[in-house]
Amino acid sequence: MPAGDLQDVVRVCRPPLNAPCQGGCGAGEGCFGGVEGVCSPGCDRAADCGGRDCVELSCGERRCAPPCDAIAECPAGYLCDVRALDARGHGQCLPIAGSDAGAGCPDAP
Repeated sequence: MPAGDLQDVVRVCRPPLNAPCQGGCGAGEGCFGGVEGVCSPGCDRAADCGGRDCVELSCGERRCAPPCDAIAECPAGYLCDVRALDARGHGQCLPIAGSDAGAGCPDAP
């Protein structure tokens, strides 16, 4: 049974956690989840990602798993894993098993 009435629920607006790739990414960042994905820094290991995983995309590129609080904040083919929270209390976008997550990586020059 809920602790209180629905009117007791507090909702908070906040800016998005991740910038979409369509707007261009910052220095050292690239698209996580293809061109429809979100900007994320490159990494060599999880220690580079502030408490989140360093995910190898299908193109061989490695990017830090973007933060999330809900699946809507993750690119298609990814879920919001909140089992282990980062230092700011957010989960991370991880590939859904069997999806084509990581597809759409840029061609090598």
